[in-house]
Amino acid sequence: MKPENDKPWTRKLRSIFNKVDARTWAIISVPLLTGLVVCFLSIVHFFNLLGLEDFIQGYSVRYMKDYTAAAKFDKRIKIFLIGETPVAGTAPSGDIDPKHREFFSKLIRAMTQARAKVLAFDIAFEYGSPFDAELGAAIAEAEKNNLKVIVGIDEFSAEQGTDPAIPTGFGHPRWGTILVGGSRGGDGRIGTIKLAEFNAAGSSPDNPTVIPSLALRSVMEASDPALEPEFDDGRLNLLLYRSGPTRELFRSIPLDREEGLILDEVSQREIQDARKSAQGVETEFSDPAALSKYKDAIVLVGYEQGEMQTLLTGEKRLGVDIHASAISNILNGIFISRLSPLHNFFIIFFMALLGAALHSGPGKWIDFKLPVPIPWTSFQPKVPIVLVFIAALYILAAFLAYKVSRVYLDVCYHIAALLISYAGLWFVLDKWFSKQEPIWKLNG
Repeated sequence: MKPENDKPWTRKLRSIFNKVDARTWAIISVPLLTGLVVCFLSIVHFFNLLGLEDFIQGYSVRYMKDYTAAAKFDKRIKIFLIGETPVAGTAPSGDIDPKHREFFSKLIRAMTQARAKVLAFDIAFEYGSPFDAELGAAIAEAEKNNLKVIVGIDEFSAEQGTDPAIPTGFGHPRWGTILVGGSRGGDGRIGTIKLAEFNAAGSSPDNPTVIPSLALRSVMEASDPALEPEFDDGRLNLLLYRSGPTRELFRSIPLDREEGLILDEVSQREIQDARKSAQGVETEFSDPAALSKYKDAIVLVGYEQGEMQTLLTGEKRLGVDIHASAISNILNGIFISRLSPLHNFFIIFFMALLGAALHSGPGKWIDFKLPVPIPWTSFQPKVPIVLVFIAALYILAAFLAYKVSRVYLDVCYHIAALLISYAGLWFVLDKWFSKQEPIWKLNG
């Protein structure tokens, strides 16, 4: 279309564009480019290459928890702990030992008598033992009486099955993965629990669609009817449905990286109140009145020796305690969630535009700067007070979002967008437009 044939609104638009100078285009384009770059960095978790993202998340959640209602621990969860120190009696102690399976057979029968819902072992049973047939018989008896017995495994694959292989004497018990994960991998501090994995190969019992953790499997089996898991690929949630013709939704669980559940740890005091030593449990085996308190309970069995894990918050918890917190979170629907990618990108662009706005005409009115000395250097960049004020307001908003809805904002990337946009535009304007002022009048 020729210019002379343009409609009035197109001519007006062209006139506006022609009156915007190069310096103003820089003020517009730099924050947009910054937003795109920071969005990409957030997708690949760039700041976590050195653990910065996890560090900030861990300490932010740790302090923000003081301003929210504490996560309630579900009283149906009981923890039987096998202690480090040997004591008198037949109850086990110390490290994992195949001989302890004799005690576990008695424990299964006691919980069957107590009519507990689930008995889950935070234990990977390796190798066979002379006690396996008895334990297998106890598991079969429990299943007939509606006690679901779950054993721990480290990993599952369609080719190799469970790792370690469950001893054949156990029969074919239910299982769940017990490696609790962690945002930084194997030996790093734990910020999430590996709730499930997706296995696209099929959905048969030997090759399940969803490979559940011990915590997830315990929740699934405690429900009546049992729950069926399914991934919501669009929102990266794990959906739990009540099995049956109507498939009623029981819980939508927000997941973080690697299908992990961000832990909202219950208090150490409540965890300790739920614990009972193996020796203490043994004294209740022959006491029906004592066993009655385990009716409908989800019972976890774990070891103390060598099981202490460090959380991102700096706390130390036993592995079985972490499973217990995850189960309680799911049962009570208490989750720490993140913003959807769309909302996260919106905040990144908004913060980038705020950073750039300080270089605009209106921004100059509040552009008071103070020199900030950099340790061990002579460099003293001048930082605008308003930039610090905006960052402080954002952090306050992040605290309020967590307090109201337990939504954790991506602090690293939002603040980065603000600072990079401001610093980048300062560099561009100082280098190429140091003597020019923007033209903001778009008519006349």
